[in-house]
Amino acid sequence: MSGRAWSVGRTAEVAGFARAAARRRDEGLRLLVLVDGTCPRWVIEATKGALLPERSSAEVIVADLRQPLRDPGEVDAAILLVSESSPSEAPLSLARRGVRVALVSEDALDAPSFSSDEPALGLVSVVAGSSRDTLLDKLALWLCSVTDKQIALGACFPFCRTAVTNGLVRRCALQNAGVGAVPLIAGSDFPVMTANQMRLALDVSAVYGRGLEPTRVAELFGVLGGALAWRAFARRILSAAPALGLIARAGVAFGGTMLTGELLKFRFVAPDVPLASRAREKDSGGVGTSLPLASGSTGDAGNTGYVTIGEAS
Repeated sequence: MSGRAWSVGRTAEVAGFARAAARRRDEGLRLLVLVDGTCPRWVIEATKGALLPERSSAEVIVADLRQPLRDPGEVDAAILLVSESSPSEAPLSLARRGVRVALVSEDALDAPSFSSDEPALGLVSVVAGSSRDTLLDKLALWLCSVTDKQIALGACFPFCRTAVTNGLVRRCALQNAGVGAVPLIAGSDFPVMTANQMRLALDVSAVYGRGLEPTRVAELFGVLGGALAWRAFARRILSAAPALGLIARAGVAFGGTMLTGELLKFRFVAPDVPLASRAREKDSGGVGTSLPLASGSTGDAGNTGYVTIGEAS
């Protein structure tokens, strides 16, 4: 493809990728958290710290699991902090409405039991971990699996960023492996795979809450340079061993994209902590961030039993 074709057509395409990534970053996200005071306190505290959204597009509604549940409206997922003695009515009620529910506890055996013939059980999952990091990693993977708003999820909740980014990188790597393995026209795979990697770079940037800044241009040129290097490497392999054609093209495309993804993660992880702190101060707007830590607590929401963390979308 000529330089002119790239500079005009592909530049417009990449600009479209940037706008799409920004839209997905700013999608409204609503989570419902129901807390049972008998749940281990460290589980409650870990969840409390993790579910502080860094962007005002996210809303976390918190209520007491043992109190009558006021209709929260449409939510993307429900997280219930439970123990073995927790009532089963709330998770089943939510699941029957089509809401994906996670029962979060220290041990899988601590989750409340349900009748095996309950049709809605397919929407109820148990997320358990004996340490904070293990628990939050599993919760992040679960959230990624139940919502199609992964970029917004990562932008709002830092503990989800690794899971979201890994999913984006794997998806892009598999796409590029398919493109590299079966090029319909000689040379046609390079612009497609490069565009996929540029879209990946912009999506990962959005996951970390970044906008379309001048530094993004440098990152995109880095992706383009990497793509050229991997293309040259693939050609050397093919010239040395032509019989490996399909395997070599697919393998280089997959491995190159995976490495690009790892470098993008490294690019954003290091400065993420101070930026996250500033974003929380900016976006929280002074809204209450207390989770009810015991049964019967209503936090900052008066008699309603609800606390909103972050601003309403």
